[in-house]
Amino acid sequence: MPAREKSLGRVSGQNPVSGPPPASLSSGNVNNGGWQSVFTDYLIISNDWLHGFHFSHPRYPKLFSFMSVVIQILSLAFSVYLCLLATWDYQEHLMTSDIVDSVYSKELVLFPAVTLCSSNRGQRSFFKRLGFSMNPKDWLSHRNQSSRLEVIKNMIYNGRSEDFTPAELDYIEELLAQEDIMDIGHDLEAMRMEGPDFMKKLNLTKEGEHEHEHNHRRRSIFMMGSQQEHGFPSLLQFKFNDDPLEDRPDLRHALYGTSQGFCTHIRPHVFWNPNFRNLSFDEMIRSHEEVNTSNIGDTSGLTILIDAEVWDYAHSMEKAAGFKLYIHHFRDHPALHLGKLLLRPGQKYHVGLSPELIFTTPSAIRRFYPEERKCYTEDEFDFNWLPDEEFRYSSTNCLNVALFDKVYEECGCSTGPDGYGCFGTEITCRDRILDQVGFLKFAQNKKRGNHSQICLPSCHDETFEARLDGQFAFPEYNSFLFEPEFMCLMLNRIEKICEHKFKRSALSEIYPDLCEDLQNSTLDFCEEFPNQNWDRIATMNRMSMVQDNLSRSLFLYARENLIQVKIYFNTLHVKKLIRSEKQPMIWFVANLAGLIGLVVGSSLLMACQAFSYSLLWCGVELKDLNCRQRPSPRASPSPSPPHEP
Repeated sequence: MPAREKSLGRVSGQNPVSGPPPASLSSGNVNNGGWQSVFTDYLIISNDWLHGFHFSHPRYPKLFSFMSVVIQILSLAFSVYLCLLATWDYQEHLMTSDIVDSVYSKELVLFPAVTLCSSNRGQRSFFKRLGFSMNPKDWLSHRNQSSRLEVIKNMIYNGRSEDFTPAELDYIEELLAQEDIMDIGHDLEAMRMEGPDFMKKLNLTKEGEHEHEHNHRRRSIFMMGSQQEHGFPSLLQFKFNDDPLEDRPDLRHALYGTSQGFCTHIRPHVFWNPNFRNLSFDEMIRSHEEVNTSNIGDTSGLTILIDAEVWDYAHSMEKAAGFKLYIHHFRDHPALHLGKLLLRPGQKYHVGLSPELIFTTPSAIRRFYPEERKCYTEDEFDFNWLPDEEFRYSSTNCLNVALFDKVYEECGCSTGPDGYGCFGTEITCRDRILDQVGFLKFAQNKKRGNHSQICLPSCHDETFEARLDGQFAFPEYNSFLFEPEFMCLMLNRIEKICEHKFKRSALSEIYPDLCEDLQNSTLDFCEEFPNQNWDRIATMNRMSMVQDNLSRSLFLYARENLIQVKIYFNTLHVKKLIRSEKQPMIWFVANLAGLIGLVVGSSLLMACQAFSYSLLWCGVELKDLNCRQRPSPRASPSPSPPHEP
C-alpha cells in the first residue's frame, strides 16, 4: 500500500489498534460514544497524547486496560509534582553572581574622590591670636587662662556630659562676637561658597533662622577658622596626571564639613575638568560628569604634597600628628567612622587602587523587589540629609544617613555635610551614637513617605580596594635639595609663614632660627616657579651652595611636617560582578516543558490538538442530541398499483 494511502487509511480504512473504523462524523452517528469516536478517529489517544491510553480500548483485557490507566495517572501525578518543585524553586527569588575580569579602560572606571582630614583641630597660632600662651609652663601661673582654654575645647572639639554654666556660655558668646577672630572663618566660608575671588563677607544672621541654628553656624565658622587660615592650606600641591592646577589654590583648603571637623575634599574628574574650572567649591561638589582621564601606574593618578604643620598643633583628636585619608566614590559622603589610612609626617605613601564594578541585570531589577534582590536602584531611595544632585544611593551613604538620623533625633544636631556640626554636650551624645554605628542599619526613605528601610547595597556600584603598595622615609637628605619643585613649594610656604605674626611666633617656638636663616640667605632660584623655565643644572649648582645650617633646618622641617601621597590604579584588570536571576523566566518555561515532555510525552501542540478535538467532540454531541430530539417525518402512503382491467 502506498504511504499516502496508509496515512489516509487511519481515517477512512482499518486501524490495526482501534478496530474497525467508526462511522463518519458527518453522518451524525457516533459509535461507542462521541468522545471515543472523535479521539479514535484522529488517533489522539493512540498516538499523540499520553501514549498508551489506547491500551484501555475495550478490545484489550480489563486488567491490562486498568494497569495502563493507573500507570498513566501516576505519570501525570509525578509530572505535576516535578512542575510544582520547579515552580517553588523559581519563586524563591534567588540571585546569582558571576565574576568577570575586564581589561582596564578610562571609560570603564572613574577615579575616586579623596578626603583628607587633619588630626589638628585647633592651631597654636589661632589661640595665640586669642591671647592665650600656648607654653605649658605658663599654665600653672595662669589658671584662669587654662580654664578658659578648656571651656573652648569642650565647647568646640571635645564635648562634655555636664551642661555649661551661664558664665561659660557668656565667655563663648564674647569670643564669637570678636570680628577679627570671626573674620578668619568668614573668609573661608565665603571662599567656599563664592570661589577664590570672593568680594564680600557673609551675613551672620539669616532671615527666619532659629537662634539655635544661628549659634551653631557661628561656632562652626569659629571652628573652621581655628583649623586653618585663608592662604595657608595644608595641601601645598596636588597633581592629577602631572597637572598641578595652580590657578585654584582655594581647592587646597579644608572646606568640606564632616563630623571630624573640616576636611580637604578632592574630586579629580571635576576639579580638573575645564567645564567646571570657574565654579566655586560648593558648586563643584554638586556637579559631576562621568569622565575619567587616569592611566595605570604610579606615574599617573593623584599626587598630593601635604604640610601637616606639626609645630602649629594645639589640639589633636588622634593624640598624634598626621592626616586621615579616605578614598571613596565621588558621589559618596566619606564614612569617617569606618576604614581610613593614617598618614604620618616624614613619610611617602604609594596607594594602589583595584576597582570593582557591580552590575545587576535589568530583568532581575524588574522581577524582584529590593528586599528580594538585596539592592536598591537610584530611583528607589532618596535621603533626607544628602542632596540628590550631589550624592547617589549607596550602602555607605545609607549608613551615613542612618547615623545622621539617629544623631539628630537624640542629640538635636546635624553631622551631615549641610549641617553645622555638634557642639558642647551634643558632641558627647554624638560620640556615644558613633560607638553604635554597626547597629544602625535603617534610614528614612523619602520615596516611601520617610519610612525607615534597611540599608542595602546599590544595584550598580563602583568600589575600590585601596592597598598600601609602599611606605618610604620622606624626604631623603642627599637628594631633597635637588628637587626644585619640591624645594620651592616648601620655601615659599615657610617664607609666607615667617611674614605672618602669629604663625611665625608658633613656628619659632619649635624652629627658632629657621626664619632668620631663610631671610639672610640669597636664595632667588624660585622666583620663576612654577613656570619651571630655569636651567636645572644651574639651579642644582646654586642649591648645592645652600648653607649647611639652613639645609639641615629645611630637611628637619620637611622630615617632621611633610607628607607625600601617590594614589593610582595598579592593576590591568577590572573585576566585574554581574548579579542576575538564578533562573530567568525563559529557563523556567523550558524547565516545565522539559519535565512534562520527559514524563508524559506531551507538548504544546498536543494541548492545542486536545482543545480543538474537545470542541469538535462537543459539536458532535450537540449534533447527535439534536438528531435524537428531532421528530421523524410520517411515512406517506405509497400509491396503490393500478388495477388491470
